[in-house]
Amino acid sequence: MARYGAFVKTNRQQGVLEEGASKAIATNDQLGLNRDSPSLLGLGIALTLAALAWGFVNFGVLLWLPGHLITMGCTMSLASALIARSALIAIPTIAAVTYLYSQWSTKRMLMLGITVTTFGLLMSLLPTRIVPFLSDPLVSASLLVIGTSAVISTLMPYVTESFPLRLRGRATGWVAGCSKVGGVLVQALAALALAPSFASAAAVIAVPTLVSLFLVARFGEETRGRDLRQLERVRVVATFWRQAG
Repeated sequence: MARYGAFVKTNRQQGVLEEGASKAIATNDQLGLNRDSPSLLGLGIALTLAALAWGFVNFGVLLWLPGHLITMGCTMSLASALIARSALIAIPTIAAVTYLYSQWSTKRMLMLGITVTTFGLLMSLLPTRIVPFLSDPLVSASLLVIGTSAVISTLMPYVTESFPLRLRGRATGWVAGCSKVGGVLVQALAALALAPSFASAAAVIAVPTLVSLFLVARFGEETRGRDLRQLERVRVVATFWRQAG
């Protein structure tokens, strides 16, 4: 336990806190407040949109990107090289994201990943002549790879740390499932020859990513360095007083 920073508290104050938390949880269970917390609903919608957007980008936009580059005048070898170079960035990105998630901020790291993904989508739509650097295919592809790597590295841990115990399993499974929905829909559209243009797909997917960013900023809570039981007590007590008031 010591190796992982876990320890046992036996003092009287800890017992009082546990007793108070249990009473608060029991009270809220009777009133149905835990299940219907507006903040949890908003956060659930935010993380659902983030997962759906990630799936569409990872299984759709990034797969369609080589074809889009070819239509822009790039050769097949150049398009493949751009994708390969941008993909190499994902490995150090995941290492950096993991460190920042544990040492800097869980909420802000997730928001940063969503923001970078959104910028990648929007920059891929810029005409090359207007802003040559920002509309460089390598820049937009790198941002998409970095953003999606950051989102998927932080999304699931953040879900498990943000929901109370009675909802944690269902919330985690739901968000994980939503992150795979994009792959199923994209492959279905491709099989039916109904796949949209790259620009249309990027523009449409940018909308839920932006909405999820604002909702995470509004309803998300910082979970770094905090005990999951403490977060559950805070959720329960805050919900009780918000509903009581």
